[in-house]
Amino acid sequence: MLLMIKKSDFTRNSFFISYLLFLLCIIVTASCESSEKEKVSEAVAKETVEELSKEAKLKRKVETHLGIPANENYDFQVYYEYLDQDTLIDAVILVNRYAFALQKYEQDGNMKFLEYMGFSGPHNYVFVQLGNSDKLLDSQPIGSSIDTPLEVEFDFITSMAQKDFWVEYRLKNSLYRNYYRVHKGGLELTFNCPVFDNIGDDIPIAYHIQHKESAVRVAKDIFMYFGEIKNYNPSKIEDVNNFTPEEIVKTDSLFVFFIFNEKTGKYVTPYKKHNEED
Repeated sequence: MLLMIKKSDFTRNSFFISYLLFLLCIIVTASCESSEKEKVSEAVAKETVEELSKEAKLKRKVETHLGIPANENYDFQVYYEYLDQDTLIDAVILVNRYAFALQKYEQDGNMKFLEYMGFSGPHNYVFVQLGNSDKLLDSQPIGSSIDTPLEVEFDFITSMAQKDFWVEYRLKNSLYRNYYRVHKGGLELTFNCPVFDNIGDDIPIAYHIQHKESAVRVAKDIFMYFGEIKNYNPSKIEDVNNFTPEEIVKTDSLFVFFIFNEKTGKYVTPYKKHNEED
């Protein structure tokens, strides 16, 4: 006996089977996407944990180096950049021990002196740990405001093969800049200069700083032009020790420029006074 199937039944069955296959594709695709998302999430989580673990180790090293107790409240920042010529990422660590400084000056009865100094003292620190070493590279503590943590920027300055960095810090009503490089496994201070000063005066001092490529030197030259602080109005400044300029506009007047001395590892000015002999 032949099994007779109506065309309408066949059409309905075909539609039903197609619908089931469509649902199955959706389920399989969603499952694959979910699996991929889980893998990505796991990778991100693993990377985050490793990063936290790395920073926790750096923090422990800094605390041991400076003798920081576990209960001390301080500012700790880590920035990653390539500071030598290998392919491993390096770390710049900035530390500000503001709570320790306040407690120390208060215990010593020197709070008035601290206020007079614009709450500045040698309690800001710069460290570097290279990616190929467990050694913590340090520098002299920076005498600067404990109210304002250090700020860092990176650029090719003394070499095009690796980056240097500079750190800006407050000292009363002025802002200064320290330039550093990693050289022969050590951290070197190559240059220091003011950015602005005399904030609160009718006419403050400000400099527009440029790093210029040299036709005869590998390292860039550092030019300091006299600058003007945009929209500067001393009557509207609430705290001269924490003033942030809107912009320092470059003028055509060059104050001084510096070239890098490879022998000393320092920036020097080729300018000479009129009474100096060749």
